[in-house]
Amino acid sequence: MATPSPPPPLRPQQQPPPMRPKRKRGSCCRTCCCCVCITLVLVIFLLLVGTAVFYLWFDPKLPIFSLASFRLDGFKLSDDPDGASLSATAVARVEMRNPNAKLVFYYGNTAVEMSVGNGNDETGMGETTVNGFRQGPKNSTSVKVETSVKNQLLDRGLAKRLSAKFQSKDLVMNVVAKTKVGLGVGGVKIGMLAVNLRCGGVSLNKLDTDSPKCILNTLKW
Repeated sequence: MATPSPPPPLRPQQQPPPMRPKRKRGSCCRTCCCCVCITLVLVIFLLLVGTAVFYLWFDPKLPIFSLASFRLDGFKLSDDPDGASLSATAVARVEMRNPNAKLVFYYGNTAVEMSVGNGNDETGMGETTVNGFRQGPKNSTSVKVETSVKNQLLDRGLAKRLSAKFQSKDLVMNVVAKTKVGLGVGGVKIGMLAVNLRCGGVSLNKLDTDSPKCILNTLKW
C-alpha cells in the first residue's frame, strides 16, 4: 500500500492592520467656538466697565440750548399785481451752554433755517450756515444767526395775516438747526453725533420776557 503524503503546512494568517483613531473634528470646532465666545464676553464686560467708569467720573450732560432773542428788521409786505411779496431780515441769537465741568463740546458746521408763523401760515425766512467751534467746560456761548428774504411771493390772505400778527407782536418765530456734536476729553475728540435742534414756537411778545429752551433730537443721543 502507498504511504499517504503528509498534509501541506499551514500558512500563518495575516492580521489586519491596526485601526488608527480618527481625529475628532467636532471637538476642535467646539473648542474654537468656546474661545471666541469667551473673548466676546470679556470684550463686552470691559466695555461696560469702561462706560460705567466714564459716567461715574465725568457725569456727562447734554448741552442746553435756548432762544435768547429774535427780531425782524425791515419787515415789509408789498401788494404787487402778481400778488403780495415779503422782504425782511430775521436775526436770532441762540444761547448754548455746556453744563459739564470736565468735558468739551465740538460743534460741526451748522445749517440753520428760520421761519415765521405756524401751521399752514409758516413762511420761510431763508437759511444760512454757522461755522463749527469748540466750547469749553462750564461755558456759555451766544451765536448770532441772520437770514433774509427779498420780494418773496405770498398769497394775499397769508400776507394780511402775517402783517396783522407782526403789528400785534403775536407772530410766531421758528429756528431749526442741523449740526454734529462731539465730546472732548483731555484733548481727545470722541466721535460726532448728528443733532437736530428746534427753537422758538413762541410769539415775539413772549420773547420779550422769556428765553424758551430749544428741543434737541439726535439719531434719535
